Amino acid sequence: MARGIYEDDDGKDQNHTFCAIGHERGNDFFFSIVECVTPILVLQEHTSDDCEHRQNEFAHNYGTRTQMHVLNKTMMAKRYKHILWVGSYMVFECIAATESKHAYISYGAGSYHTYSGESIYLLMHLLAALLCL
Repeated sequence: MARGIYEDDDGKDQNHTFCAIGHERGNDFFFSIVECVTPILVLQEHTSDDCEHRQNEFAHNYGTRTQMHVLNKTMMAKRYKHILWVGSYMVFECIAATESKHAYISYGAGSYHTYSGESIYLLMHLLAALLCL
C-alpha cells in the first residue's frame, strides 16, 4: 500500500491511499498503480469524451450500483502525481522550470510519467541539511 496525493477537479491536492506495485525489468523499474477505493479503469481511450462515452456504456450495460470510472493515461498522469517511497528510499522529483514557474523539488514522483532512468541516492543527513537551506 502507498500513500499519495492526487489532484482533484478543482486543482487541489488530496491525500489518497492506493496500491503501488514495483516492477523490475533489467535496469528498468516501473510502477503499476491499483486503485483501492474508487473503481477506475485506465483505458487507451484518446479523449475525455471517449472516456465518458465508455463510462456511460459500462453504466448502461452493468448498471450504476458500482459505477466504473474510465480515464486514460494522460488524465491519470495529472491526477496521480506522487509515489512517496521506493523500498527504504524517499522519492523526490525535480520539476523543471516553465515560463511561469521556477524549478522546484517535489516530495514524490509522478506515476504514469517517464523519467530519465537515472536515480540519485542521497544520505538522509545530507538530505535533511539540504531541506533546511
